[in-house]
Amino acid sequence: MSSPAPQPRPASRLGPVSALSTARLSSVRAGAPPADQQDETPEPLVGALQELVFTVREAENLVVLKTLRGAAPMVAGAIDDAMIAPIVATVAGNDTVLAITRSEVAGGIIARYFRSLAGVGPRRARPVTSSRAGTAAFSDAAHDEESG
Repeated sequence: MSSPAPQPRPASRLGPVSALSTARLSSVRAGAPPADQQDETPEPLVGALQELVFTVREAENLVVLKTLRGAAPMVAGAIDDAMIAPIVATVAGNDTVLAITRSEVAGGIIARYFRSLAGVGPRRARPVTSSRAGTAAFSDAAHDEESG
C-alpha cells in the first residue's frame, strides 16, 4: 500500500505569498527587487534578514548567511516559511544559515535578493595567519568584530 501524496499547505497558512517564482527573482539585479516584488516579500523574512543577518555570500548554488549568535534557526525558519521556489532546503547552525538553491544562477540571484532585503553588502574573506606553518586560514572581518 502506498502512502498518500503530500497535500499543499492551506492558503491561510501561506501568508501573503505562496512562492516567489524563479522568473520573478531573475529580474533582481544588483539592487533591490522591483517595487511590485517588495510588497510580496513576507514581513517575517524581511524582519529576520534586517535584524539578524550581517553578511550574505554565495558559492555556486549555495548561499551562506551569517547571523547573530543563536539566530540562525529563526532566519532559516523565515526563509522556509517564505517558500522561495529556487531554494531547495536550508540548514541552520548557531550563527550560520546555508540555503541550497537549484542552480548556480539561482544562488547568485537569491544572494543578491537577500542582501537587498537585509541591507548588507557582500563581505570579502581576508587571509589570517594560521598557527600551523605553511597554511592560511580565512576569516570574515565582520564576524571577527562581532565575536570579540
